[in-house]
Amino acid sequence: IFNSECRSLMNILVHSSKRAYYLNSINLYSSEMIMNDKKYFSEGEALRLITDCGNELQKLESNIKSGKYGGKSLTEYSIFDGLNENPGCVRPKGFEKQCELRQFNEFYTKELSESPVDYMIVEYLNKFNEFINNEVENHNYNQNKSSDILQMLTDISTNPYIKLFHDLSEDIIGHIEQINELGTTYLIKYAHFYSNISLIYHFICSVFIVVTFYIFVTRNFKKQLRVMDQLTNIIFIIPPNLYNLSPKIKNFIFNGKLN
Repeated sequence: IFNSECRSLMNILVHSSKRAYYLNSINLYSSEMIMNDKKYFSEGEALRLITDCGNELQKLESNIKSGKYGGKSLTEYSIFDGLNENPGCVRPKGFEKQCELRQFNEFYTKELSESPVDYMIVEYLNKFNEFINNEVENHNYNQNKSSDILQMLTDISTNPYIKLFHDLSEDIIGHIEQINELGTTYLIKYAHFYSNISLIYHFICSVFIVVTFYIFVTRNFKKQLRVMDQLTNIIFIIPPNLYNLSPKIKNFIFNGKLN
């Protein structure tokens, strides 16, 4: 029971959380493709890194949906039904006000931002593929000039793909954190439940072992002790002269047989 429920859910939660890492990495490298900072990245390195992250995210998402990490996908757990059916804006506790700060546009719509997490990731990956397949304009900003730095930040903040990546990743990560919270609560609750079941099971088995030992071992042992006690009494009752003169009595005492 523990393996099929708790351990499987823990496994899928761990892998689901990895999606946040790949999303944040894509957000970083997409900005780097605009910045073209050769001080920290060699030529074409940002494109290679962002492509690797996108491929890993796609592979991870396919494995989660196929149930590779726990036998079931996240949509098959009833505790996540609220997130799979019209979840609205999802944020962890303390960050609910972020929902009011969302700014929608042609790419990032209210309907998209309040969709189930699986749909949002599909749209994220679609726009990601468009972004890396489109030729990104090559800029050579002089990062020692304030005007170039301002232009660089403006180009990054107004790029529709990069803006979508940042906005949509916040929604997706909000779902991931809510999934982790619901999953952790479920695990704590049922870990106690399965622990109590295990204790009851061990108690029943212990009682069964004690009863079995008493029936099949202790009773026979006591019976043999009573026989030995009777034989001992017989030995002391019979006169030594008679005991030495009678082979049948000797045989009976030693072997329990008269012949």
